[in-house]
Amino acid sequence: MYTLKKVLLFIVFVTSYFAIVMCCNDREEPSPDIVGTFTWTEWQKKSGWKDHSASDYVPDSNCVQALSNLINGVNCIIRFEIYASNWCHADCEPQLPRMIKFLKAAGTNVDDIIIYGINRTKTEPVAVMEKWKNNFPEDNCYLPTLVIYISDNVSKVKCETDDYPDWQCKITAEVANILLESE
Repeated sequence: MYTLKKVLLFIVFVTSYFAIVMCCNDREEPSPDIVGTFTWTEWQKKSGWKDHSASDYVPDSNCVQALSNLINGVNCIIRFEIYASNWCHADCEPQLPRMIKFLKAAGTNVDDIIIYGINRTKTEPVAVMEKWKNNFPEDNCYLPTLVIYISDNVSKVKCETDDYPDWQCKITAEVANILLESE
């Protein structure tokens, strides 16, 4: 009887050990940070994310229409840049496709949007992070953030998950504010 208990205990131990090993080996290796400047098309190819469609998201039609009117009603160039990361699954992975879908619905050519891939320590690419510090010296770089350039004016909208869905109308409001300041 004593030997049977030892054998059963040994079997339970070995089974548990292999279950733990199998579970740990099934985890996907994290994607390496993609760092640098990308178009949306390039980002989709390199990010390692499974879905880029934002199929669960319908842009706020009022915000889209207002932004579209602003974009089409000015004689200056409005540039959009997005600071993001492929390693930020809680915020960038759901919000970046939504941001792109929103801007596209407002009439922006998404491949004209510059996406800056930032590393985990937010130090690379060096020139991009220096640009951030020059534009926003007192602010942390939250990911994702949309930066808006109109003429010599610059502004930003933090677009993390906690900011959703409010960032849609904040983007429109920031564009309107910059246009008012530049008149």
